[in-house]
Amino acid sequence: MKKKSLIVGAAAIAIVVCLGGFGYFYMTRPNLRFTNTRMSDKDKGPQYVKVKVDGKKTMPISANEESGKNITTDIPKAESLEETTYQVDQMINQELQNGDYTFEEPLVIQDPYQNSPLTAVAVYSGEDSTSVRVTVKGRKEENDIVDTIDAASDHLIPIVGLYPNTENEVLLEELDADGKVVKSNTLKIQTEDLPDALREAVKVEEKTAESAMGLMIVTGGGTPYLYGFDSNGDIRWYLLNKPGATFGGYPLANGHFLIESENTLMPTAGKPRSAQFHEIDLTGRVYQDFFFASGTHHEVKEKEADGNLLVLSDSGEGYVQDLLQEYDRSTGALVKELDLKEVFKDSGYVSKSDWAHTNTFSYDPDTDSIIVNPRNLHSGVKINWKTNEIEWILGDPRFWEGTGLEDKVLKPEGDIQWHYQPHTLYQLAEDIDNNPETIHVMVFDNHNDSDRKVDYFKATGSSYVKLYTIDPAKMTVTQDHVYPCEYSSVTSNYLLDYAKKRVFAVSAYSGESETGLYGKIIEFDFDSEEKLNQYYINHNFYRSYSVQVDLNSCLKEVNISDTYLKGELRVPVQVDKKVNKPIRNLKEDSKAQISMSLLKDILLFTAQNHTYTQVIFSGEKHTYVYDISDIKMRSKVSFVYAVPIPLSEMTADTYQIYAMCQDDYFNLNQTITIS
Repeated sequence: MKKKSLIVGAAAIAIVVCLGGFGYFYMTRPNLRFTNTRMSDKDKGPQYVKVKVDGKKTMPISANEESGKNITTDIPKAESLEETTYQVDQMINQELQNGDYTFEEPLVIQDPYQNSPLTAVAVYSGEDSTSVRVTVKGRKEENDIVDTIDAASDHLIPIVGLYPNTENEVLLEELDADGKVVKSNTLKIQTEDLPDALREAVKVEEKTAESAMGLMIVTGGGTPYLYGFDSNGDIRWYLLNKPGATFGGYPLANGHFLIESENTLMPTAGKPRSAQFHEIDLTGRVYQDFFFASGTHHEVKEKEADGNLLVLSDSGEGYVQDLLQEYDRSTGALVKELDLKEVFKDSGYVSKSDWAHTNTFSYDPDTDSIIVNPRNLHSGVKINWKTNEIEWILGDPRFWEGTGLEDKVLKPEGDIQWHYQPHTLYQLAEDIDNNPETIHVMVFDNHNDSDRKVDYFKATGSSYVKLYTIDPAKMTVTQDHVYPCEYSSVTSNYLLDYAKKRVFAVSAYSGESETGLYGKIIEFDFDSEEKLNQYYINHNFYRSYSVQVDLNSCLKEVNISDTYLKGELRVPVQVDKKVNKPIRNLKEDSKAQISMSLLKDILLFTAQNHTYTQVIFSGEKHTYVYDISDIKMRSKVSFVYAVPIPLSEMTADTYQIYAMCQDDYFNLNQTITIS
């Protein structure tokens, strides 16, 4: 009997050991528990998913001050910049309504929104409706910043362009209906010094003529803050908002900027892309946010003034920087997108992940066409936005031999020094030659072939701004002007002020990483190509823009009861099958670095780049899966950022949040109740 018991006991132990061994084997083999989504041996990072779904579905999103009030959770709430702006506006307006301030003794509030230190607002009430001219005195008359506020009796006067660490003089002049000065008052406003990173940012290297420069805004790249300087090299404006991923901000026709949010991004095969932009004015007031489904790179540009937004993005599945999108300005919905692989699929050039590397994207209303600059094709391309057909290609004809697109390439007339890997290319609105049959295109030609080698390229050690005249009917092109400038391997742009006959060459990425990167901005005479003024920037950046300060643009209403978060995003997909609860909790010190916050009804899911494939919302009655497993990583980039996950379409329920992270299944120990 004892012997039999020993045999049974040994057998039981053997079974337990076998089961334990199988359990360990099962737990360490994700291919037995999950679905592998790998498409290629080139795919890097986690590839397994808990539930196989198509996560590419996107939907328009909208939110206002009421959004998210139906959500109960311990997840911390993210600050709404629009609601913060609105609250400050209410406090300032209350002071204005009190009527305690006069033209002679106005209330002056410096940096009222706490993010634009070289600005202020002056508040007072008057008896009559008058316009007010504001002059922030410059060190030279050339550097005065002057604008006129529309007529009113209760006055809220934005002041932009104060000098740092200076007692500034600001002249206010009330004007009658004929524009005559009724009375004037000079305010004295003392400011604090610049942050250390900006104190030596700009230096005038050469100045031989009065500049056509407005406020020169420097943005993106290695820029520590979005900032602006005048023609004397003095910084007169900057924003404290932390820089976004790479590209900084873009100017709008209404005097505002679209700036990247600090870290709301979408993953790609390479670098993550900015997915959230704030519309902000020069005083730091935030009006609305736009969300873009697959993120953006290099360009967000108005189709026409105050119109839809043209966005450069990534087509996915291992390809980057080759997708064109148009978003409705009022709703944020995606109107159209064009994958350039479809346009160039037979050219032989769709041969690598970053085969196109688009940099600029603009619209020609006269022909309902778009002009795009695929840098790695050494060309500018005009495409009919309705038919997706190529109208013409501006580039070295030798590059297009044997592609089947030879008939689309403009034929050169006269000598042309061709552009290679240009970073900025736009069709001009100006009619420079008074010929209605021609159009003009200006290019910043970085002039290298580092990402698409060609035998006939000759390095010169310089970059260039170049002007072309095109006759679309004859399919010909001539080169009118070449402005040589500091060599810049990437980024950079040009600026044209044709009324003042000036061209700015903006070399934004000069020097070497080992010895120090810098930028240079050179101002040329348009006709003679003579160099007039030159500015040194002590860091690399993406682009610069010359803007005229529009104070009335800083007075537009911020309406938080209307939709102020808008756009289009991937959404969680509902699945029929209920998922099991994970048996493991994600450790706080996990390399994934997962955290969460809630912006109205958008979950900002923060993690290390490409460490997870799915976020699963497991409810008592419903299950949703947010899936990004189709976005394949081809080059490893370390970056911690938040992906925006809209919750507005999820059915009322209490949801536990799980994640497929680093090819395993974890409980994140967070709950969201949607009522």
